[in-house]
Amino acid sequence: MKRTITCLFLVISTLLNAQLFTVDSYKDSDPFGYDCVFPVVSSTSHDAAADKINTYIQIRSLAIDYNKGDDSLFRNVFPPEGEIWGNTEYNFQVNHNTDKFFSVTITYSGTGAYSEYYSTTYNFVASTGEFIVLNDLFSRTALSDLGFIVNERRYSEIMDFMEDIDVTGEDLSEQYEMYNECKDQFFKNNWLPITMFTIMDDGIRFERERCSNHAMMALDDLGRFSQELSFKDLEMFMNENFSALMSAGIWSTKNKGFKKKY
Repeated sequence: MKRTITCLFLVISTLLNAQLFTVDSYKDSDPFGYDCVFPVVSSTSHDAAADKINTYIQIRSLAIDYNKGDDSLFRNVFPPEGEIWGNTEYNFQVNHNTDKFFSVTITYSGTGAYSEYYSTTYNFVASTGEFIVLNDLFSRTALSDLGFIVNERRYSEIMDFMEDIDVTGEDLSEQYEMYNECKDQFFKNNWLPITMFTIMDDGIRFERERCSNHAMMALDDLGRFSQELSFKDLEMFMNENFSALMSAGIWSTKNKGFKKKY
């Protein structure tokens, strides 16, 4: 297997804040001959934060700590020789890279009796390398109100789609029933998965798994749910810590959970 580390050059608008981290690509070929790529983060000014980010995403995504001298980052996830069960086709996308946040999405294929693609997003405070969830950014009350807003949009998205389904068409009655059952979990529901979000350049994208299981995936035209709210729209919901980070670049772990207007 060949392994290389190449630099990932990110092109961003000059209007955005300067990137705090350099993101390199660790490459390795899997047993099926596909190139797999994984991010390696570094920083001349925040090397401790970069080390925390690397350690977290490697352990959570690959069950390995490359700093301990393992021969390959993918050693614990590639299918063993002669077998098909494992994870391959790793890749990544950097969503946000400023002095406030670092956000990266890892994608991969789970192999076995059938293959399916997955993605996991990790969000960090840039200055500390601290992994964050929605509870770190919003008070409980604010997060509840956000849940109603986001889930109402998802419910409307499903309802609008269902209106156009011709239930007399082949397999479409099954599609209709799938969405009819799925929509109820969003109706007047304020629950948001606290790790399923992506910090973007202009706001936060709230995410939720698709309505279908693998067997019904071919009928799921909506796929994974994604609703984005701008930082401006979120301002009134931010807790004090989130607000301080956005306005002055200050993040204090001990203040997590304090509320701003709620």
